[in-house]
Amino acid sequence: MKSRLFSPFWIGTLKLKNRIVMAPMGTNFADNGGYVSSRLVDYLKRRAVGGTGLIYSEAVYVESRGVGRDKHLRIYGEEYLPGLRKLTEALHREGGFIGVQLNHMGRETKKGFVGTTPVAPSAIPSPWGGD
Repeated sequence: MKSRLFSPFWIGTLKLKNRIVMAPMGTNFADNGGYVSSRLVDYLKRRAVGGTGLIYSEAVYVESRGVGRDKHLRIYGEEYLPGLRKLTEALHREGGFIGVQLNHMGRETKKGFVGTTPVAPSAIPSPWGGD
C-alpha cells in the first residue's frame, strides 16, 4: 500500500504539498511585546524547508487583557501585522503554509502583567495561578 503522507492535500481551496502538519508549540522566540522575531522566522522557516506542508505557530494572543507571557506572539493590533506578514511570506517562499492557534489566557493571567483586571469567562480561580 502506498503511503498518502507525501501526497498533496486540499483544505477547501488551499492545496498543501503534503499531509505533514506541525502542531503549535510554545517557543518564547517572539521579541518582547509579542512581535515576530528573526529567530522565530528562521525556526519556522527551517520546518518548511524540511518539507512540512502546514505549520502552526505558537499560540497568539487575541486581546491585550488575555496575555500571559511576554515572548509569545500577539495578533490584536495593526503593529503586529508587518512581522506576521514577513513570517507568512518566508514560509510561502519555501512551499509551506502557516496557521495560528488563537489564545486568551483568561483567568490564568495576572493584573500586574496585563496592567488591568484580567478578563475570564467566570470568577472561578485557576488552579495554576492568575487573578
